[in-house]
Amino acid sequence: MSMAVWPSFDRLLNDHPGFRESFWERKPLSNLVQWASRVTRMKFLLILWTTIRNAFEGAVWATLVWTASESFFDVEWIYLFWGFFAILCLQGLKVLGAEPWLGRAMVTIDPMLVGLAIWQAVMCALIPTVIAIVVGNMISSWTQRVPDWLHVFLFFGCAFYIFWRRNGKRKAVQAWKGEPKPEWKTSDLFKGPSTVDHLPEWQREKLTEHRQKRQNVEVGRGAWTRAASDGSLVTELDLYWAQVVPWVDNKFGFVCYSKKSGQMAQSWYDYETEKQAMGAAVAWMRHSTSPGPVVDSKPETEKQCEDARLQTERELVETIALSASKSTKRIVDFIPEGKKKSDLTIKSYLEYLCFVVHVTHRLASKHASYEEVGKMYNTIVPQIVNYVIFEVWKTEEEKMQQVWTEAINELIQAREIQYAESKEYASKEWKPLSGTSTVDMLVRNIREVLDTYNPEELFQIQLAARESMQEAKIPELIANYRKAHPSVGH
Repeated sequence: MSMAVWPSFDRLLNDHPGFRESFWERKPLSNLVQWASRVTRMKFLLILWTTIRNAFEGAVWATLVWTASESFFDVEWIYLFWGFFAILCLQGLKVLGAEPWLGRAMVTIDPMLVGLAIWQAVMCALIPTVIAIVVGNMISSWTQRVPDWLHVFLFFGCAFYIFWRRNGKRKAVQAWKGEPKPEWKTSDLFKGPSTVDHLPEWQREKLTEHRQKRQNVEVGRGAWTRAASDGSLVTELDLYWAQVVPWVDNKFGFVCYSKKSGQMAQSWYDYETEKQAMGAAVAWMRHSTSPGPVVDSKPETEKQCEDARLQTERELVETIALSASKSTKRIVDFIPEGKKKSDLTIKSYLEYLCFVVHVTHRLASKHASYEEVGKMYNTIVPQIVNYVIFEVWKTEEEKMQQVWTEAINELIQAREIQYAESKEYASKEWKPLSGTSTVDMLVRNIREVLDTYNPEELFQIQLAARESMQEAKIPELIANYRKAHPSVGH
C-alpha cells in the first residue's frame, strides 16, 4: 500500500525538474547529490545480466522457431538467434535509465525468475514429449518420418519456458506494484478542459453547460456562468470545479468538487453576497486558503478570541512542519547518494509529515469527541499543506501549487488509513519489519522509499521520529488549541 501513492509524486518531480533544484537552494542539507561508485557498479551488473538473459532467451526463441519450421524451411539456427537477440536487446535498452534501487531488484530477482521458468519448462515438457514421440512412431509408417526426441523435447521446452517466463514476469510486476489502479498524468491536467465522463451525471450536466456558455475562455481564468437548472453559479479550474448556491437567511455558500474523483473537496456557507462566496471558492481552489465568513467589523473581544484561535492554529501547523524537517535532517546521511537523492529527501520529509499529522490526530482524539477531532483535523490539515507548499518550499507556479496540494492531500489520506490500523504509538519490542505500531509502519514506509534493510538505518529512522516528537510537545499545543476553540474544548 505504501508504494502505491508514490508514482504521482515521481511524475510531479519529473514534470517539474526545476523544483528539486530550488528545493535544495532553499533548504540545503548535508551531503548533496553525487554519483556514488556503487551506483556505477550496479549499472554495470544490470547491463551484464540483461545481455546474458537476452542471449539465452534469443536462443530459446530461435530454437522454438527452428524446431517448428525445420520440416518446411531450411533456415540456419544461427541466423534466427542473431535476429531474436537483436530484437530483445533493442527492447531492453530502457534498463540503461533504470534507478539504482530498481537495478538491485532486477539483478537479484530476475535470475531467480529465469531459473524458475527453466525448471517449470523442463518439468512440463517431459509428458508432451513422450506423448508426441509415441504418436509420431505410431504414424511414422504413413508420414515416412521418425520423430527426433531431442528436437521434440527442445520444442516443448522452449514453448513452456516462454509461457512460464511471461507468467512469472506478470506476477512479479503485480506483486511489486500492488493492486492495479487507474493512473493519472499531471501533464494531462494542463491541456485544456479535463474529461468529465467519469463524474456523476448531475456534475457532467453542470460542467458541460458551463463549458458551452464559457466558450473560448480558458480554464483557470475563473469565469463564472449561471446554471439554467437551479440558478447556481459554476466555475472550474484545473483540478476542481465549484458552484455557489443560495443558503438560508438570504446568504450564500460554495461547494468545491474534485474533477478527478467527483467527491466534495471543500464547502462553506454564511456569506452575505454571491461575490464573497465566489471569491472564497476561487481562493481555496487556487491557494487552499481556509474559507470563512466575511464580516466587516467585530467587537474587540471577538477579535481577540479570533487572534488567539489563529495563533494556536499557526503554532500547531508550524510545529508539525518543523518536526518533519528535523526528522528528515537527522536521517539525511542515510539517504543513498545519487541524482535521485533530492527526490528521496522530499519523499522522506512527506512521510514524516504524514506521521506527525496522524500522531497529532490520535493525541487529540484522547480528549475530544470524534466530531470535534474531525473539525480540528479539517482545519489544521489544509493549513499544513498550504504552509509546506507556500512557506517551506516557497512554490510560486500556480499550477504546481494546485497539483502538489492534491498530491499531498492524497498521501495524507492514504497514510491516515494505513496508520489507523495501528494499536499503539511504539511497540515495546523493536520489530521494524513486522511490528504493528505507528512507528513501525513509518519505518517500513521510509524503508521502501530508501530501499534499505540496514538495521542501523531503520533504527535511526524511528529514533529521528521519536526524538522530534518529544521535542515538539504536541500535547501542549493541542491543549492550547482546544482552549482557544471552545467548540473543540467542550
